[in-house]
Amino acid sequence: RPAAPASELPPLRDLWARWAVVSAAYAGIGSQWGPRIYPGYAWYESDRRSGSTLFVLPGDRAVLSGGQWDSALLEAAYNRGEPLPDLYRGAPAWVTDSVLNTRIRNGLLTFCYWWVDGQWYRGGTDTSDEIDVAIPLVRTPALAIQAMVSFTGPGREDECEALLTAALNQRATPADVEAVFGDAPDADVATAVNQLSLAGLLAE
Repeated sequence: RPAAPASELPPLRDLWARWAVVSAAYAGIGSQWGPRIYPGYAWYESDRRSGSTLFVLPGDRAVLSGGQWDSALLEAAYNRGEPLPDLYRGAPAWVTDSVLNTRIRNGLLTFCYWWVDGQWYRGGTDTSDEIDVAIPLVRTPALAIQAMVSFTGPGREDECEALLTAALNQRATPADVEAVFGDAPDADVATAVNQLSLAGLLAE
């Protein structure tokens, strides 16, 4: 059975860049919460027990999966005897446990998307309502800038937008990152820059 094309997520390139710049803002301020970039994947856990991972694979492929803590889909399945959500219909063979969020281990995964051939896909269940609280504020450029400014301070919108644009083009520099923290003299700029380095978005 074929997978379902999904339009509720931005293209992988945009999603990855936004996740990285928001991660840089959170990491630079030293927040224990918020998103992070690690080699090969992006991670997020909220303070309300929802979260996700975005694994980026060779060949312009990726897997985004995670869970909403108070998922209506799991409530229906576990407490009312309805079927579990169909998350994997039509999934490629490379969508395995190794690239899925750890919620898969205890039956708490509530969404799974995979990027292939320039398009996001999902299984047979519409999980668009599951992702808002389980991924960072990265679904639009405005949300990503809003998330950055919430940590770097008001009045830095232009600098945050400039950093996002540079990251999208894989041309971000340490100076771009430092400009975002102009009102935060105690910021750990090197840690923030490392987030973009791990994401492969710094200028060579």
